[in-house]
Amino acid sequence: MYSESIERRSFHSEPVRGLRLAHLEVALAPRSDAHLYSSFEHGVVGVFLPTYQTLPIGSSLELTVYLPGDRVFECEVEVRWAKEAREDEGVWPGLGLEFVRLSAQHRQWLLEFAEERRPLFYPE
Repeated sequence: MYSESIERRSFHSEPVRGLRLAHLEVALAPRSDAHLYSSFEHGVVGVFLPTYQTLPIGSSLELTVYLPGDRVFECEVEVRWAKEAREDEGVWPGLGLEFVRLSAQHRQWLLEFAEERRPLFYPE
């Protein structure tokens, strides 16, 4: 079920294609702390997941994405960058997770969501 928070985020392992990848969940909503992020060259490329959990850059993960309208899908992502908390600026810490593989349908859902809520820009 869709939720406007990221409380559904979890950390556990599941077998995926013979590998054990960590599994995360994120809910994207018009007013959530998680955001899509984009680049100049590639448009929407990933999701910013606010968290104090640290993972090494390059880590592969399975991500379940919850979107408005009961749209839910799973995809593989890679940790591309991390942001540290800056309390003086009110900045959330978190991870930049880049989509590795997306179906055409899931990419379309993300683009439709991005029309409602502009992605954050993150330079490559």
